[in-house]
Amino acid sequence: MLHRHAYDVRQMSRICSRPAKEKEMPKLSHWIVQYLLAVCSMFALLLVVDVSMRGETLARAWPSSLLWAAVASAFFIGTRYRNMKRGIACAVCDTLDKK
Repeated sequence: MLHRHAYDVRQMSRICSRPAKEKEMPKLSHWIVQYLLAVCSMFALLLVVDVSMRGETLARAWPSSLLWAAVASAFFIGTRYRNMKRGIACAVCDTLDKK
């Protein structure tokens, strides 16, 4: 019984890790627009939090907010690009691409 269970787990892990259907990779302009949208929205959010909640001055808050937004967006968009290139299914990414 234990031997069969181990086989089922291995088989299920193979089924769950199968690549998604082959999709055509979007153009470079798609990824640039996605990155810029992510940076702008995250920068605005971080800036509002720094200025209103933390009490920072605008002159002191914007450089760090921009840096954090750029780095976090690079990770986010880079992961989406990598997953799409490898054909890994991502329900969140698919939902965002439909909008």
